Amino acid sequence: MKKGLKIFLAIFVVLLLALGGTAYYFLKVKQYDIADTKVEKITESDYQIELPGIDGVGNTDTASAENGAGGASEKEGNSGNSGSTESASGDGNGSSNNATSQMIADGKKADDGKKAENGTENAGQSGSDQKTDGREVTAESIKAAYRPVFESLEAQANGKIDGLVAAAYDEYKAKKESGESVSITYFYRKYSAAGKELESKTDETFQYVYNALEKDLQKHGINASEATEFKTQYENAKEARQSSLIEKAKSAL
Repeated sequence: MKKGLKIFLAIFVVLLLALGGTAYYFLKVKQYDIADTKVEKITESDYQIELPGIDGVGNTDTASAENGAGGASEKEGNSGNSGSTESASGDGNGSSNNATSQMIADGKKADDGKKAENGTENAGQSGSDQKTDGREVTAESIKAAYRPVFESLEAQANGKIDGLVAAAYDEYKAKKESGESVSITYFYRKYSAAGKELESKTDETFQYVYNALEKDLQKHGINASEATEFKTQYENAKEARQSSLIEKAKSAL
């Protein structure tokens, strides 16, 4: 294997370890200037998510790692609702409008601009008895409403990882073309930090959406354990992303 390939693959092994949340050794080396606006733009940008009715119809939420798991800043949608937006860390209780219940019953996101038609629902009803326009709200219909949100998060996470891959390769290539030495220690410190920051932000955003799903299930009298399939899928997706890094490194050359 040629030297360039060995070095580049070593860089991606570092990224793989960082994204996996574990590193089997710690390098005690001098400080490096690892600040990079291109990398920071990838790791610090927020995920854009749209929750299906946790705080109103069609609201777009910007999940921020700074707010911790379950925290997010929310932008008020154009639903025409007069109520104030709620924090994702709220208790999720209170009445929901008919448009929101319609969205859950259909298993899809409600359209922006749709207004509540018949006042508020009684949030104390049991899940088995709650219906919208004659249709029962079930665990499957609620999960179907949230599934596109989790899929969007996974797609955005994959895009950010691809961005880190491209940034690492571009930097490696630029250093080689300019005749600079390629320091594995430098790449380790830089991309392990970036990988850990990205993983943390992704985990927190997932937990935010997951908590919202659990609250919607419980609000309709359904056991929160119905949401566990999404956590399993998320962990499996993380493992798949980690195992694909080496192949991406090879294909980039």
